Amino acid sequence: MCPHETALTDFGSSGSLFWKFRHGSATSDHLAETAAGGLLREAERAELERLRRGTTEKNKRIRELKMERGVLKRCMVLWVK
Repeated sequence: MCPHETALTDFGSSGSLFWKFRHGSATSDHLAETAAGGLLREAERAELERLRRGTTEKNKRIRELKMERGVLKRCMVLWVK
């Protein structure tokens, strides 16, 4: 048995849920509700939303930095010539 299968059975989940998560078809709400065996509490849902906003902001910042890096690379090429 693989380590992830052992962890899934420890948490009372199935391999199909893991497969869905790995391939992006399971939402974090679905995962949290399945793992908890029911609905999320208000505090948990608020924390989940806060974490999602943080992830979105970080991804946006990463895209901006990648664009800036590309611009700087092109500038250096022109400056060296």
